[in-house]
Amino acid sequence: MSTPSLVVPMLVLLSRRGSISPEDFRAYWQDVHGPLAARLPGLHHYRQLHLQAERGWWPEVDGVDPGVPPQDRVDGIAEMAFASYEGQQAYAAHAHLTRDDEQYLFRRTVRYLADEVSATESTVRIHQPDTTQATPFRLCVLFRRRTELSPSLFAERLRALLLPISDCTVWTLQPRDNGKNHLLSVNVDHDTPPGRQYDAIGELGFASAMQARQRLAERGFVEQQASVLSAAHVYRIEQVAPMLLQGRMTLSGRRGHTVAQLIARVGASNQVEPAVLSYFGERLST
Repeated sequence: MSTPSLVVPMLVLLSRRGSISPEDFRAYWQDVHGPLAARLPGLHHYRQLHLQAERGWWPEVDGVDPGVPPQDRVDGIAEMAFASYEGQQAYAAHAHLTRDDEQYLFRRTVRYLADEVSATESTVRIHQPDTTQATPFRLCVLFRRRTELSPSLFAERLRALLLPISDCTVWTLQPRDNGKNHLLSVNVDHDTPPGRQYDAIGELGFASAMQARQRLAERGFVEQQASVLSAAHVYRIEQVAPMLLQGRMTLSGRRGHTVAQLIARVGASNQVEPAVLSYFGERLST
């Protein structure tokens, strides 16, 4: 069976509103907002990364800024992809349903499109078995390139830097044009000046926290960073909530992630039978 072609994946950086607690933010995003988004037509893949800023994991390197300004702090990333341009258009026609919900949850949302190299890699990864269980300690790092590097050379060198030390996924990003962001939400900030934009996002997996410490401290890795990066903003991935995989809602997408985890812990196999799942709704039709 041939692998479906994916249009460019979309990564959405999400910042929590100050009026909502971290606990309520996580619960609402994974149990209310996420299942709504998973039901919208057109989406082929939707995964939530719940993040906690943890600067101490990354080595201190002269010329590489590790500090996350408060206005740029990210609390989660939505990883989304579409199986066709028609799917992307169908999603856009219904996305107002989730945008209306964003004002209760997000202070700021910033959407990036991945470049063609990342799109090709994501197509392969999305249609392979999930490997996150094999690398349970995971970091998400937002990168800015050195200005003297072209985007293509930066992408090449960043992958060469990260691949030897971790099980990683790297998305190199297209520059944002704030004036062409058509998915705007009321009472939510979307603007990102050029100097505050990111050039890549890395999801790095390790077998343990100790392995992460050891790999990130390797001499070659530390010494090469200054020639590639101008900033590395590091977050611990506290939780991954898959809502939609290969065009099908997961149990988390259908019931909410908290309920899905509870069902798995109890071992209630009847809850995943088609007859039971049919009572919890299908995706919207186009």
